[in-house]
Amino acid sequence: MQLPNPLVQLIEQFSRFPGTGQKQAARFAFYLLKKDARFVTSLGEQIRQLKDSIDLCESCYFPIDRGKTACTICNDSSRDKGTICIVEKEMDVLTVEKTRSFSGRYFVLGNLIDFYDKETHNNPRFAALTSAIKQFKKEHPGKEVEIVLALSTNAEGINTVLVLEKLLKPLNVKISRPAQGLPKGAEMEYADPETLKSALEWRQSL
Repeated sequence: MQLPNPLVQLIEQFSRFPGTGQKQAARFAFYLLKKDARFVTSLGEQIRQLKDSIDLCESCYFPIDRGKTACTICNDSSRDKGTICIVEKEMDVLTVEKTRSFSGRYFVLGNLIDFYDKETHNNPRFAALTSAIKQFKKEHPGKEVEIVLALSTNAEGINTVLVLEKLLKPLNVKISRPAQGLPKGAEMEYADPETLKSALEWRQSL
């Protein structure tokens, strides 16, 4: 059966969302079709505002309101600024925060390194990370800096850990990873909070 072209295009757009297949994308599209015009117009405006009213934290790249320069975590003086948890995406920050077991700050990479995708090897945030670490060490001489590589245990996550290890070792920082407990191939976003809490508390130096 042939669907109207606007529906086909909307389903195609939804299917590009992470973890969304064609069937789930179709459910979203048909759901919107049943809603009134006011709801759809409001949703469209909220989506537009994502780009118009949100910036990224200058320190960790977590989303913030436009006009601000830092997120609430980076602005929190009670957090240990010498301990940085490296994660792939913003949802991973929320996942770790749910454990209430990490008191440092974060750094969102934005993507992991795919061995077969050369574009993922040129992440400008790698340079921003090393620059931030050097600046912190300059401002706080003698203070140990710990980098926690809280990345997914899939192939891309392992590739990224290897690259970051090579990049960070010359900076004379402590590098650690959450202890074993996360299933092999698992994504951080879907980690069980208690399992992740234990893995962070018993993290191991590399």
